[in-house]
Amino acid sequence: MKYIFIVVIILLIVIKVIPFLLKSMVRKSETTSDYSNDFSDISLVVKNINVINNEIVIIATLPETEQAVKIIFKNTDYGNFEFSNDNVVFESMGNPSDLFLKNLSELYGIPKTGMKMKDRVVMTSFALEGDPRKIKESPVAFKLFYDKEFTNPESDEANDFYENEYFEVFLNVDLPNKKIEIAEKDQEYRGAIVNVFTSQ
Repeated sequence: MKYIFIVVIILLIVIKVIPFLLKSMVRKSETTSDYSNDFSDISLVVKNINVINNEIVIIATLPETEQAVKIIFKNTDYGNFEFSNDNVVFESMGNPSDLFLKNLSELYGIPKTGMKMKDRVVMTSFALEGDPRKIKESPVAFKLFYDKEFTNPESDEANDFYENEYFEVFLNVDLPNKKIEIAEKDQEYRGAIVNVFTSQ
């Protein structure tokens, strides 16, 4: 009986712990009703796709707003679980992108006035799921990295590490359904994201 009691206790603990572990491993955004409130993500609609000099140029907008941003994939010739340095570019479209940045800063709880988006923000990408070579035919999930050392190799301070100039973010691309999601990796990167995207 003693051993049966111990086994029952262990089973009860496992039943309680497993759902918690599974929940902690899943990263969802808050764009649907069952998403976690711990993260603030943005879902965009793809309005236009062009291929220019082997680069995929995407115009994405926030639904029912004037907010927009240009996203450029300089290279998609790499596979799943592979890096591509300085590959993904967020490019300003002027006022629509300034409004996008303002909305992002408010969503992150660090609003600023008179914000202007930087002309270009270049990031290294890592393909988490899907095949970048088939990005126009099927969804691809990326993790993006911004590091001053990666993106400004000519800078005199290129070898210095600045915490406020490093961040990671998820970019979920579903071109067949004309959807793009910018999803948080960690709330601690919010300040860095706003800082890097803001024109100084």
